[in-house]
Amino acid sequence: MRHAILVEASKLSNVVNANIELLDDYRFDFFIILDSKSNLQTSDFVKPKNSRVFFVPRIDIKWAHVSQVKAELSLLEFSLKTDDYDYFHIISDSDLTLMTADYFDNYFNEAEGKQFIHFEDFSSERRDRINFYYPELNTNLPRLIKRAIMLASTRIQRVIGVNRIDISRTVYSGSNWVSITGDFAAKILAKKDDYLEMFKLSRSADELIFQIGYMDVFCGDFSHVWDNNARLIDWERGHPFVFGPENIGELKNAVNTKFAFARKISPSNKFIKQLQERIEETN
Repeated sequence: MRHAILVEASKLSNVVNANIELLDDYRFDFFIILDSKSNLQTSDFVKPKNSRVFFVPRIDIKWAHVSQVKAELSLLEFSLKTDDYDYFHIISDSDLTLMTADYFDNYFNEAEGKQFIHFEDFSSERRDRINFYYPELNTNLPRLIKRAIMLASTRIQRVIGVNRIDISRTVYSGSNWVSITGDFAAKILAKKDDYLEMFKLSRSADELIFQIGYMDVFCGDFSHVWDNNARLIDWERGHPFVFGPENIGELKNAVNTKFAFARKISPSNKFIKQLQERIEETN
């Protein structure tokens, strides 16, 4: 199989570099989009021997803003035009693979073309993300001030009856860290303009697009989705929890299981090296 690893990066290069070294194989290529505000340069990333690394044109990525969706769509569009890939894996610069290249490839091959997408239970809060308007997210105000404005604004919009979307439409949500097939990625991009219009002035739509897209493509048939998104993410100990040196044993036990990536990983160089060596030992 062929895999495209799609990376959203803003601060960390060492975790991304560890992924490149661990999955340095002709079956894997890397596509990196850098936040235009980031100090990272293309020269900060290692050059693999067998994989290829491509840099997607930078964009200004803002918290909870539709620019996060644009970044994901840019990664998909660029990689789809580059080569034929079986799976596209979206990660951040805080995510580290927990699989060797061979195990990774075999694991997704056994999925027989299913989508690794996480779905959350329905909540009115998720619907509010695209039902109301959030123009404050277009500003450069501090995040706490944006949150305060959002809270007041949504209360007002709810009282006056703002409703941007068809009331009969069920809004699905979940993690934006997904692994999807090339066919599904192409179908998402075919509706790119529709989704960008839907998510304009929305909030955190990156946690909606793949779930809504899945329901649009497969008409509510969950037989095409895997039972998890192949990510080790702990929401009980944090928001999410950051795995550090004290969790090395826990992460070692998760190597070559059902988790393609762990999120979030402490940027400690020593810790990352220890994990990398443990994964390499299993080859």
